[in-house]
Amino acid sequence: INIIALYKTEAAPLDLLDNQLTSLTPEERNTYKQKIPFEAELNMKGDLLKPSISFDIILPPGNNSVSGGLQNLHNNRNHDQCENSAGMGCGGCG
Repeated sequence: INIIALYKTEAAPLDLLDNQLTSLTPEERNTYKQKIPFEAELNMKGDLLKPSISFDIILPPGNNSVSGGLQNLHNNRNHDQCENSAGMGCGGCG
């Protein structure tokens, strides 16, 4: 099988970043309460009875500072996951 499912939504990123925003003022933290567009992508590949399942969070490009900060965090997490799974067929770190 080779299935890709895409779910589009708007959500506030505060819950994703809460532990990384401790140095911000309350006013700066409030900017992370605004809803921004996200796409969640679910990938299923391989045998039907034992598929390989992965997912990704896609942030549409924009000039929003919150979206830019999230993109940097997302890129760093992807890089860390790739390095942690380096002998497991990660597919290359960018």
